[in-house]
Amino acid sequence: MADKEQERLGHRLAELPPLDCLVSRRIGLRHIFAVEFELAGRPGEPASWWNNRSTALWLWVRGEAIGDTSGLEAMWVALLPLERALTQDREAASAIVLSWTPQEVMDGALWAKDWCLYEEHSIKPKPRAPHAKAKALASQSIRVLPSLFILAGNDNLTFQGWVAILIETSDKERFVFRRPCPCRITSPKAIAKLHEILWFDIPIGTFNKVVSAAQFEMEELAKSLQRAAFAGKSDGIM
Repeated sequence: MADKEQERLGHRLAELPPLDCLVSRRIGLRHIFAVEFELAGRPGEPASWWNNRSTALWLWVRGEAIGDTSGLEAMWVALLPLERALTQDREAASAIVLSWTPQEVMDGALWAKDWCLYEEHSIKPKPRAPHAKAKALASQSIRVLPSLFILAGNDNLTFQGWVAILIETSDKERFVFRRPCPCRITSPKAIAKLHEILWFDIPIGTFNKVVSAAQFEMEELAKSLQRAAFAGKSDGIM
């Protein structure tokens, strides 16, 4: 019965015209830091970009694209990890890892996330510290490390598998990230490349400034498209 319902749904979806890119925007500079997004839809058809899977969103850090540029999510889901990152206080965690290498930061933050789950929910086995610097931390210090995450690897379809960390200092922000590793990749050399830890420094305050501006613009454009679609003028905004 479920198979037949799935088949009927597939037929209905196949009959619909393909989604068009109604709006494409980039906030910030690709060679420093930027948020880029597209709102998809069918011209003249009112849609809720806030709730429907019609938003593609990705980041640029020093010319590197972060995220799935072809995946679609509901706008609020696509924005969720970035909005959460805006509210994080990273000062204490940044001070702890200031002298760590990017690899140590990535391994330490991922371990701290699992350690917190173990402490709060007794999820076993207890994770082992990835290096001596992490092992030397007191419990209070371990608990603040997850605040460094911008993307934690399982946020949504847009950023599925991507892990990104932001470290704040007095004069710069250090963006540390790791690409996802597709299951179909089996070559040890290819896996090593995909698990390579990359990092770039960007001017202090850049992340919050760009993400806040992108959030505002996305919400305003979605409202404008919604109004235009109901008024029969959805193709008038580009």
